[in-house]
Amino acid sequence: MITRALILSCLLFPAVQASPVGVACSSDGTRIFVATKDPPSVRVVDAASGTITATWPLPDTPNHLKIVPDGTRLIVPAGLAPGKLLTLDTATGAITGTIQCGHSPESVELSTDGKTAYVCNEFENHVSVVDLTSSQVTAKIPAVRQPVAAQLRPDGAALYVANLLPSGPANTGDIAAEITVVDTATGNTRLIRLPNGSTDVRALTVSGDGRFVYLVHTLARYGLPTTQLDRGWMNTSALSVIDANQHRLAATILLDDIDLGAANPAGIAVSRDGRLLAVTHAGTHELSLIDRAALHDRIDRATRGEAVTVVSRSIKDLPNDLSFLHGIRKRVKLTGNGPRELIAMADGFAVICYFSRTLHLVRAGTGLTAEVRDIALAPDWRETTAQRGERMFHDAAGCFQQWQSCVTCHPGVRTDALNWDLLNDGVGNPKQTKSLLFSIQTPPAMISGIRRDAETAIRTGTRYILFAHPAEADADAIAGFLKDLQPVPSPVLVNGDLSESAKRGKVVFDLASCSDCHTGEFLTDGKRHNVGTGTGRENDKPWDTPTLREIWRTAPYLHDGRANTLNDVIGPANPQDRHGETSTLSDEQRRDLVEYLRSL
Repeated sequence: MITRALILSCLLFPAVQASPVGVACSSDGTRIFVATKDPPSVRVVDAASGTITATWPLPDTPNHLKIVPDGTRLIVPAGLAPGKLLTLDTATGAITGTIQCGHSPESVELSTDGKTAYVCNEFENHVSVVDLTSSQVTAKIPAVRQPVAAQLRPDGAALYVANLLPSGPANTGDIAAEITVVDTATGNTRLIRLPNGSTDVRALTVSGDGRFVYLVHTLARYGLPTTQLDRGWMNTSALSVIDANQHRLAATILLDDIDLGAANPAGIAVSRDGRLLAVTHAGTHELSLIDRAALHDRIDRATRGEAVTVVSRSIKDLPNDLSFLHGIRKRVKLTGNGPRELIAMADGFAVICYFSRTLHLVRAGTGLTAEVRDIALAPDWRETTAQRGERMFHDAAGCFQQWQSCVTCHPGVRTDALNWDLLNDGVGNPKQTKSLLFSIQTPPAMISGIRRDAETAIRTGTRYILFAHPAEADADAIAGFLKDLQPVPSPVLVNGDLSESAKRGKVVFDLASCSDCHTGEFLTDGKRHNVGTGTGRENDKPWDTPTLREIWRTAPYLHDGRANTLNDVIGPANPQDRHGETSTLSDEQRRDLVEYLRSL
């Protein structure tokens, strides 16, 4: 039946976008709620028929959604700065409440009684604790770097938070993202470090008995020169298992096969009966179904020092074993493109695919069998050139053996916080992964300026990093996508403007001669300069002047990532005043200068 709400939604929201960013289902499994962007809305899908029964408009772009345990409300984190939590009535779609929270509320977790929300504010690096009864933020718990997902233990005693990127210098030989564990009673935190090279931690989930936390991420082999891709030479996709009782990393295993990568794991869930662990692969458009009992049996045997496979004879061998999941995992190919979040349902899983604008209902059969039903969220949608470029930027199908895509090293189209030896300027001199914001507008490309522009870098990167041959139209589409990128407002801005400290810092910026090179709209003169930061055989090498836009989110700094903070850049890393005249600045001037830089 065509409802008034559906007619209104068709008039307000032509079906041309509807990229899904979150999914939830009613307790009886009859209705599925999908948060979509462009336009911002929640679409209600009848699970039996697969039809969209309602489209509820939202006042801001959603980032995620959750349904409260009693099923009466949806909680939707939305917007950037300031972010907000929207409360929707699940019967009518009416917005019944709005609570201001932090910058870029990327995801939300709810207590079992539905009274408390935990909001991951990605760019303020903290989790807001929100009392949904009083509509007040009661606490802000620090996380490490870009918290993007969180889940409670079933008893509510601990909250596990996934931090997207590593924090710290990139030139130490040991850098990895961490999981923040929050004691919900006290607010105290502890960190669980992932293996060296762990980055792009997208999602986590807790087992129904609360014993284990599972999370997915990229495990980068950044210490190797990028001479090949075979057997995961550059990037592998990983599943890490945390022992929740002992608060320790129990194991990290690979989701790839020996000759076929499973790039960009994005979502993870445990089936309601606890039998299966499901992982979405955004780069290869698949769903991995893993036998949990068999998985833990193999982990336990490896922990005891037993030979599990030809490669794995101890727990330390697992992160290098591409055959560990053989026989206990099935890769289910989806027709949709860009699967991201998934949730467990009574008989399987619901998966959203971002680029195809689709919802997939996966019915889990016996063993590792599955039946997939596809539902179009925007049947009349037509892809633009820039959208095609965005899809290809994320698609590992354009890479030899599907090990990675452009976004693997550029999460969020920015940086993975690692150094890579890309061979474009010699061997044995790794460089920081650059943010691609304004890369089209600010030639040359690469830190050393080795490519004359980003358009050239797209083509050479496809050939020498993805080991593929790009069609000209495809490369042009990616360039169009990059050209359209817009900066995220800095979290240190005050109502969108510079703080008083930042205003003083802008004066110091000129006083210290920073503006001699960092000038114009993009704060770069487009030239290369020897600023005294080179080392070894690159001691006197000139570096491309990077844009300073969004520098607040792209640490670590300098060509080799040795400067962990902007204070390090203007202080210890600039002893001879060749990278700005900063040695004579007072402590207050330094603080103001950094505040200005962090505002850009």
